[in-house]
Amino acid sequence: CQACGEGHYSAFEGLSVCDDCEIGRYSNLPIASECQLCPAGSYQDGLQATSCIECSLGHASGNVTGRTTACPICLAGKFAADINGNPTNRSGVHCMNCSAGSYSIEASSSCQACGEGHYSEFDGLSECKDCERGRYSNLPIASDCSLCSPGSYQDGLQATSCIECSLGHASGNV
Repeated sequence: CQACGEGHYSAFEGLSVCDDCEIGRYSNLPIASECQLCPAGSYQDGLQATSCIECSLGHASGNVTGRTTACPICLAGKFAADINGNPTNRSGVHCMNCSAGSYSIEASSSCQACGEGHYSEFDGLSECKDCERGRYSNLPIASDCSLCSPGSYQDGLQATSCIECSLGHASGNV
């Protein structure tokens, strides 16, 4: 008997005919009785495969084995994550929402903090908003901006602090 070779298999011992590994499957062994399904985070779109192709940066397979087409892109507001939900640069399994206070562009492998003076209220957003007049945020990750306290004000956007009123003056929120 002759070995089938990598990318092939023989389901029954003693057969002289070898079959090709189908799409979504692979074999990296010279003698195999079956081809393995590509694991989650990868795919294989060709026959006779000896390995699987990892999902591209910012793409995820879903929790699917034996994927036969390229992994879909993670949309803006999401990031590619491993099986445990942790950001990953390769072999993404899930597209997870960025948490409030952060954002992402399409095909991201992680989320970015909004930064001081900015915020995002909800999970899964693709951009952050500026803190409005009378509000501020001195946190890099914020889901809202704080109101200036009585006796202080802020007349600019993207503020990281408020300005104390001058002696003899008062803010409108006293």
